[in-house]
Amino acid sequence: MRVCQFWRDIAKATPQLWTCLHIGYPHQFADPTGLWQWLERSGECPLDVILNIPLGVTDMRPTLVLLRGHVRRFHVLNIEVPTPGIADTILSSIALSEGKCNGNTAPLLEELCITIDEITRTILNTPFILPHGFGD
Repeated sequence: MRVCQFWRDIAKATPQLWTCLHIGYPHQFADPTGLWQWLERSGECPLDVILNIPLGVTDMRPTLVLLRGHVRRFHVLNIEVPTPGIADTILSSIALSEGKCNGNTAPLLEELCITIDEITRTILNTPFILPHGFGD
């Protein structure tokens, strides 16, 4: 699909168009360049973030480090993972820096949804504990 430069410029300059992030392809975790551009275009608007972690993604650090800087703008956080340990890793990574809270709170967060793969969910029925200070 081709868009003329005029409309492309308008879209890039309208932060409200860039507030819903769906991250779910393995290459997005390895190289979050596109995610960085998306976050820049969203300005300071609240964000609806969907993290769908597929099996086989081994290094989420680049993406999680980038998201960590925008936690204060999270309006919705939807995490879909194959195992409970990955959900815990994500929550700890975006809320903490070097073992300290680092002031990373989510004051705009209205919805937090954690979905664990159906097979895992039937085997394990353990509640998640959010890191201290995450929702303050």
